[in-house]
Amino acid sequence: PPEEMEFRGESYSVAANRSDKLGWLVISRIPNGLSNPRVIDLVRIIASFVLGVVVVGLVLASAWVRSVVRPLHAVADSATRIANRNPPTSWPSATIIEIDQLYRDLQAMSEAITGREADLQKLNSELEARVQQRTEALQRSNVELSRTLVSLEHAKDELVQSEKHAALG
Repeated sequence: PPEEMEFRGESYSVAANRSDKLGWLVISRIPNGLSNPRVIDLVRIIASFVLGVVVVGLVLASAWVRSVVRPLHAVADSATRIANRNPPTSWPSATIIEIDQLYRDLQAMSEAITGREADLQKLNSELEARVQQRTEALQRSNVELSRTLVSLEHAKDELVQSEKHAALG
């Protein structure tokens, strides 16, 4: 098993092995930690990989955000136009199923609102026509009542005159 040793201020892993045939003692040393060129290369490779993954992730995230944000802005614009009583004439479709469903729901809501507004306008016109008819009928009744009142007053005056004549005679 390798042993740790210090040589000239640096730490090394040291191993020794004896060759019986040659009578030699082979000693090997490898720098420990970041002093080892292999460790430094491995750290560089891992750091490069992590940096590459982060860059690719940022690029993909940016593209993904754009692909989601644009349709959401379009949905918000369509909803604003519906609220301002100016619904879009054509409804786009989106590649994201949920946003596409949201478009279809907004379209159905817009058509329902438009239909209800048309129904309300029709009912309002009918109501205005009824009010007009009833106003005209009331005016006719008032004219007729006024004539009847004039006629009754005239009849009363004649009755009073005939009573006076009868009282005198």
